Amino acid sequence: MVKNPSARPVGSTEARPAEPLQRVRLRGEIDLAVHDQTLDLLVDAAGTGGVLVDLSAVTFIDSSGLRALIAASNKVPVSLTRVPEPIEQVLRIAGLDGYFGRR
Repeated sequence: MVKNPSARPVGSTEARPAEPLQRVRLRGEIDLAVHDQTLDLLVDAAGTGGVLVDLSAVTFIDSSGLRALIAASNKVPVSLTRVPEPIEQVLRIAGLDGYFGRR
């Protein structure tokens, strides 16, 4: 994947070796500008396990952001947590409200 060095930071990871899922906290707007960065962050964080994506600090997500979550879930197990209501609405409208694991 071609990385966009000017893309804004999209999230951070919290390493917890005893946990089966690595936590990734996304923040801000998850859109086309950060699609590749988001996908790389999720897949790299998961390693050999899965990833728990904390969406509590996400203020906006578009189809590119949804595509990054789906693409990551095709490579590693993806579960969502702390999903704000506006993001939950986008997931419902897109028919993805039952697609990802939830915690």
